[in-house]
Amino acid sequence: MSNDKTPQERREEALKLFVYAPIGAAMYVKDMAPTFINMFTARGKQQVDQTRTMANNMFVLARSLGQARVNQTQQDVRKRADSVRGAAEGGLKVVQGIGRNAGSAAQAATGRIRQAAPVGGNGSANGATAEAARPGNRARTAPPDLAIPDYDSLSATQVAQRLGGLDVGDLRKVREYEVSNRGRKTIVGKIDSLLDGD
Repeated sequence: MSNDKTPQERREEALKLFVYAPIGAAMYVKDMAPTFINMFTARGKQQVDQTRTMANNMFVLARSLGQARVNQTQQDVRKRADSVRGAAEGGLKVVQGIGRNAGSAAQAATGRIRQAAPVGGNGSANGATAEAARPGNRARTAPPDLAIPDYDSLSATQVAQRLGGLDVGDLRKVREYEVSNRGRKTIVGKIDSLLDGD
């Protein structure tokens, strides 16, 4: 039994437990520490490398998917732009065709209903409406040599501003053309006023 041990044996056990064992453990740790450190370092490095590789793979995949999506979006935008441009060009051709047809129809209608208004000695109109209403009256074409260039593209105000410098013959030509075409009262009135002044 343990109580039967001699003091010498008890001292030996105490030395083993409190001196030899801690020193042996310390020496074991000292001898094994580099091995454990190397093992832990290798394990940690392996984990970091795996995480880094996984992160790089995910980044490359995300970038590839993003680039593919950007390319697809660019293609979609180009297709839509081409479609819109094609529709716009088609619409423009239709409008131009309608405009040409409408212009031809308007010219034909204007040619059929155009009537010249005779001008009296005092420059006033002698029954232009009655003249136009008479059967057999044909519309007269406007003289191509009006004294005001680009006459048909000018507004009534612009034409009226240019009338002051014209002689009586030119005023009568302009009046006749205006009455047989657009019949703008501003222009006709201004011409009548100028002719009455002469």
